[in-house]
Amino acid sequence: MMKRQSFYLSILLIFGITASCVYSFRPALNISSTLGVSMGITGATLGMLYFINGLLRKTNWYHEIFRNKFNPFSTSYDLKKKYDLERVLMFEKIIEVLHEMNLRIKKQDLENYKIIAHTKMRSDSWGENIYIELNEVNNCSEISFSSVASQMPPFSKNRENADKVFEAIDKSLII
Repeated sequence: MMKRQSFYLSILLIFGITASCVYSFRPALNISSTLGVSMGITGATLGMLYFINGLLRKTNWYHEIFRNKFNPFSTSYDLKKKYDLERVLMFEKIIEVLHEMNLRIKKQDLENYKIIAHTKMRSDSWGENIYIELNEVNNCSEISFSSVASQMPPFSKNRENADKVFEAIDKSLII
């Protein structure tokens, strides 16, 4: 499901863009320079935070901050699904599927059964981080999938990523 932070992200971006525009047009709008400078600094700060968040999303250590429910700069879609397959085999199958889908695998931890990957930036997306964790439940593999993006919700591809990954996994398991 989409995080509630998508609403906050939209508000912050709208405020930041508005603040920057007000600063740029302050003489025409007859706004005092103190208020204009304050709004300009606020808009620039929000823009820089958003930009830094986008850069840091590709680092391995940042994923817990990126997925944190209090991060107003990200939206996510989480899904769990069980498969009647051994966890080691499922881990290998997921790695194979992600390679076939041309996703960039940043980290694969067979010891803890965790995978971190991200999509490429495109004209319609700034790229999303994909976090996959496998757990063993009653001799079945349970996949915990999370797609996280640092972009506004209308452009987020999180649910689409989940659908594509699980569709590819399902297809690869058909004999």
